[in-house]
Amino acid sequence: MFSGTTSQFQRASCWSFDGAPIDSTACAKDIVGGATAGGSIPTIPVVPGQVIGISVDPVVADGGWQPQINNQSLTTTPITSTYFRFTYPEFQAVPADGIVMQILAGKQGSATGVWFFRLVPA
Repeated sequence: MFSGTTSQFQRASCWSFDGAPIDSTACAKDIVGGATAGGSIPTIPVVPGQVIGISVDPVVADGGWQPQINNQSLTTTPITSTYFRFTYPEFQAVPADGIVMQILAGKQGSATGVWFFRLVPA
């Protein structure tokens, strides 16, 4: 993931090696709970109106994936390409404590992998 001059690489926080669906809600609770207890979620500084880009491995793209901010999907259907970019809304300030962005691999309702990033004010 990148925005401005910052980029972050992150392995999946939760991944199903056998392709079976995972419980993305339970994964999110574990990751966010760990971050609250001092764990770390990669951060990306963001300025409203700035482009945010996401690149995924071809294996992830083949199965489809969806980016979400605060559990709101940024696309109506899963993406099957390796790259997606969007502009952070100019009218929406980035909260001081950041916004959690997650990337779900797999078809809707049956995630096989989850990544987490925190969008923070630049």
